[in-house]
This record gives sequence, structure tokens and C-alpha cells, in this order.
Amino acid sequence: MTSEENALLYTAAQRQETLDRLLAALATDERIAGVIVVGSGSVGFEDAYSDVDLDVVMYAADDVAPVCDAWTERIRAMFEVWGQFSTNYAPDSFLRGFLLANYLEVDIGFVHLGNLQAGKWRWQVAFDRSGQIEAIQQRTWAERQEPDARAAYEHAVGGIWHYVLHVAVATRRGQIWRALHDLDAARLLIFELAGARYKLDVTRGRQADQLPADFLSALEATLPGSSAPGDILRALRAVTVCFFEQARAVAAMIGSEPPDALAERLQTLLDRWR
Repeated sequence: MTSEENALLYTAAQRQETLDRLLAALATDERIAGVIVVGSGSVGFEDAYSDVDLDVVMYAADDVAPVCDAWTERIRAMFEVWGQFSTNYAPDSFLRGFLLANYLEVDIGFVHLGNLQAGKWRWQVAFDRSGQIEAIQQRTWAERQEPDARAAYEHAVGGIWHYVLHVAVATRRGQIWRALHDLDAARLLIFELAGARYKLDVTRGRQADQLPADFLSALEATLPGSSAPGDILRALRAVTVCFFEQARAVAAMIGSEPPDALAERLQTLLDRWR
């Protein structure tokens, strides 16, 4: 981290102080069975840019919503909060994210014991009044399902023609930003296939940088050099080639017929519209 960044961003000491304050405060709420530090924070943080991730576990499902609401307000009172997001996964499973005044992100999940599942391979139980959390984490992580390569393949191959066609048509219509939007969507299908092929979690690009270097190098050609129609169509051709390379590899992996006929038909269209 540069000296300029040091003057702007939180320090490692400030991040640890924030984590310690949160854990001490959460431990005073008797409705909370325990708290888990997840992600790199459970092993001392990955680097100077790592944020704070917690799972707050309630004994009872009925307590999840009120505890989430109460602690959302309490955190805003404890810290200077610049930004906040809210995601509700279920009536008793919530995520709240906070941007603190020193650019530190704090993400807190709220769930009850009955729904607790290990979602990341790194965690540390900060405290546990129930005596059950570590065992639940270990069991649910061991029982987790491997990524479904067949489902990823069927989803990607079933959708690629839609985006290729729409990028090509939008470009010819002069709808540049629609074309660029759908070009990004087509590229994400390539990541989905590559994630299934190499057994990496590429959701929101989490492990995308761990994909093979030759794949990532080929993927660079799918980035348009500009918003000019010619650049978009060149990038679309690269997307199509890269997609079907991954699709053929995954098809072989799952014992499915490769989508060669679809690849040929899409390529014919793009060649005509070159």
C-alpha cells in the first residue's frame, strides 16, 4: 500500500479494532448464539485491502429479523457509516453491508442455527454459546455439493445464442450500449463454463484470476477496444470462439455431445455480418 493510500484507507490496526469492537458488542446480546468470522479475516486477513465478514447466528428463527434490524441501527450508532446495502435471502436469512468512514467494508450475515451452513472454506468461530456452531460448519462444508458441471453447461449453451444474436442485431441497429451490455452477459457464460471445467467459484469473479493463464489471455480478445460497431463485432466473434472452446471441453467432461452445429450456425451469421 502506498503512502497516499495509507493516508486515505483504514489501517490494519483500525480494521482489527473495528472487528474487536463488533465482536465484543455482539457478545452482549443474549439472543445471539454465536458469531463466526469468515473469509480471510478468519486467518489474519489476506492483505491490506481485505474487509470484515461476519456471520451472526441466532438460536431462534423468530429472532433473526429483529436482531438484524437492531444491529443495523446499532452499527450506525457505533461507527460513521457512509454507505449501506441490504440483501434478504429468505424470511430468516439476511445480509447487511456497511461502508465505514475510512473505506472499510463490513459485511454481516444474520441466520439461525437451523439454517446455518458453511459457505466459505475459511472460518473461525469467535464465540459460541450453543456449543454447536463449529460442528455444523464442519458437517455442512463436508456435505456441500460440488458445482454441477452439467447444469452449468446446459444453462450456458442454452443461452449463448440469445446473447450472440442480440449483440449482433443491436450493433447493426446502432444500439451500442445494449450491444455492450449483452456482450458482457455472453462473456459471463464463458466464465460459467470455465468455472465448471476447472472447479473454481467464479461467481462475481471470486476465483476468476485463478483460471489458467492461456484461457485468460484468450479472453482478452473478447474485450472491445472501443464502442465502435466494428470493435464490438470483433469482440463478439472472439466471445463466440472462446465460448465454444470451453463448451466442447465441458461437454467431453460430462459425456455430452459437443454443440458443434450451434457453433457453426452462429459463426455463419457473424461471418455474413463481418
